[in-house]
Amino acid sequence: MASSAWIADFRLMRDFRAFEIINSFRLPLSLGAFKLLVTTAVCVGGLIAIGLWFLLLRILRDTVFAQDRELAWQMCSLAILYSSATLVGSGLLTGRRLAVAANPHLKLFRDLDLPLSHVALRYGVLPAGVAAAPLPVATLVFLLVFGPDDPNTAARYAWILPLALCASAAACFTAAWCAIRVPRRASVTWLRAEACAVVGFLLGVATTGTMRAGISWPGLPPLAIPVLATASLVATVALIVGTLVCLRSARYSSLLLPNRERRSPQRPTGSGLSTAFLADLTASPHGTLASMY
Repeated sequence: MASSAWIADFRLMRDFRAFEIINSFRLPLSLGAFKLLVTTAVCVGGLIAIGLWFLLLRILRDTVFAQDRELAWQMCSLAILYSSATLVGSGLLTGRRLAVAANPHLKLFRDLDLPLSHVALRYGVLPAGVAAAPLPVATLVFLLVFGPDDPNTAARYAWILPLALCASAAACFTAAWCAIRVPRRASVTWLRAEACAVVGFLLGVATTGTMRAGISWPGLPPLAIPVLATASLVATVALIVGTLVCLRSARYSSLLLPNRERRSPQRPTGSGLSTAFLADLTASPHGTLASMY
């Protein structure tokens, strides 16, 4: 009974999002036709993209990387590292973090008795998962193309697929975590700036080390690769569990009734007209006074 109610609520949320897209783009399609078109486009487009990626890797393997397969593995590992940082960073620093918390229909969803977890799942987690899915899929195709020819090298780079899965799970967790928090005006804080600096430094170190001697240089301990792969898989499971916990703990009260410090009203000093104008500009994205002239 509970599962059927959950499915019915999620279908309502899915249909509302589909209708929102149809209305925003003014598409001459019915709701059923739009869902069928999107499903077909995603499935067919995904299969075509995987096939083209497979053919491209086969061509590169037999031409560009025919004499130096190690370079291909190094470039793939660097691409995964940079893509992972981009996925997680875009979820924290761009407008994606406000997809749920700043949604203009939150009060409507609350009045319709739709759980906030469904809103976070449809507006936050699912788009993040779809955007992050190409990374592990592309990594798996790369392993299928380059792995059978050199099993020893594939064993030394066994950590790339778990890392890609961990990055995808981290993107979903970031979307769920941002969905249950009150949005802030400033997307960049000192803590996030320091984190970006540290990530950029580590990527630079990894790039330098990879291009000089490869990820698996002779001094690396033999158990380092299995430990890294296992740690990535454990982190993936932990991030998935954390995403589910965030969805279950999502409440409208944390977003619609945030705890804010009450400030005593202060009379403006100086020019009253300029103060009122600046206050009006900061009260809305465009400013009502400025929009009148």
